[in-house]
Amino acid sequence: MEDEFLVFLKGKMNDRLVMSFDNTDLLLWGTRENSSVRLLGLTLAVGVRDPRTAKSNPHSLDDRLGSVMKLASLLSHRSNSTFFVVLYPISGESPFVVTDPKNPHDWSKSFEVQEAEMPELVESFFKTSFGNRGTAKPVNKSTSDWFHVWTRANLPKEYVKANVDGLIKDKAGMPRILLETKRSSASAYSWSPYKDDSRNYYLQQLLANLSDLSFWTVYHVKGVTVDDNTAVALFQVSDVSLKAGDTWITYDRLNTKASEVIRLANERC
Repeated sequence: MEDEFLVFLKGKMNDRLVMSFDNTDLLLWGTRENSSVRLLGLTLAVGVRDPRTAKSNPHSLDDRLGSVMKLASLLSHRSNSTFFVVLYPISGESPFVVTDPKNPHDWSKSFEVQEAEMPELVESFFKTSFGNRGTAKPVNKSTSDWFHVWTRANLPKEYVKANVDGLIKDKAGMPRILLETKRSSASAYSWSPYKDDSRNYYLQQLLANLSDLSFWTVYHVKGVTVDDNTAVALFQVSDVSLKAGDTWITYDRLNTKASEVIRLANERC
């Protein structure tokens, strides 16, 4: 189910909003390190029927893919982190195709990788050597796709992963706002970020700081179509701490309408 606020925002901003589409997700990765989280990089995970066929005919892939790849490369360059693309089989039955982080746009230099070999390859690209598999955190009631389930079961439990819900670009096409959306049944004006998600917030704030982005979280009620007058809460996050005793998150909160988020985004961008 698509996020109702992102659908609204896309209708207002068109190509200035970059978001997930058709089994294509921009993912942000980090690793737990002592009491902190270290940024590893970004991946663009693309679900296709047969990765090998897509590799041999990259023009068959969605036209939007190229622009997202360029944006992800820019963010990885700004943050001095890794970026690569993963074509995964939506059936789970064929090899993966993974681009080389040294040439993430060059399909001719990509690798065909069997599922059993993927964890070691991902670790080598991210320059980690944990070797263990799976996460201690319970799987959410609903998972976004097959690849989400696969990463939880097969990559090191020390890894932290966050979906990049949206990136808002300025009129010159440069990214300015890292956008996270949250939704549940709670009213917009009573909800606040959960400390249980502190590592994900920390990781996103780290990318924002290193990449000269603002980090915004927008909360709205799930299952309700968003229009200009829909009540939302905007959190403009300025700091996240994982140190015991510190205030874990610092933000400016605005209880407002969806149209005001558009106005503020246009003002920032």
